[in-house]
Amino acid sequence: MRDPRAGEVSFREWHDRWWNACIVEPHTLRGDASNIKNHVMPYWADWEMRAITRMDVQSWIRTLVEKGAGAAAIKRPTT
Repeated sequence: MRDPRAGEVSFREWHDRWWNACIVEPHTLRGDASNIKNHVMPYWADWEMRAITRMDVQSWIRTLVEKGAGAAAIKRPTT
């Protein structure tokens, strides 16, 4: 059963649940934690999950590129 209010959850709340479920190597976890802290949370933390659109993500990526974030920080696939 799916919670009909799931989209109302903030990105931060969703991330905390997702993070606790991740099963990856310790070095991957450290790198991901750094990228999330420096690039993801400052922008997305308070957004409701249902409010995030593809265009929002594309705009955010463009901002990262313009600020000089490295390709690894931008293109890193999530687990």
